[in-house]
Amino acid sequence: MPSSTGNQLDSSLCVGVILSASDEALEVKVMDTGSGIAKAPSKPDIDRKMHGEEDPRGMGMFLIQSLVDRSGVG
Repeated sequence: MPSSTGNQLDSSLCVGVILSASDEALEVKVMDTGSGIAKAPSKPDIDRKMHGEEDPRGMGMFLIQSLVDRSGVG
């Protein structure tokens, strides 16, 4: 499903990622040419993704949320 934001899978466009870490937090900033998201994405379901029932895109957010949940930060 095409997106109206971001680089729309155009590999010629740049995407920047900045990670900032402290003892209490990890901040991830992603910059692209899009105008932003219209609404927050739903929480990914790792089992559904692994079985091909959900789009595999967004796995990074799942991993980041898992780390946050385990660390107790946020």
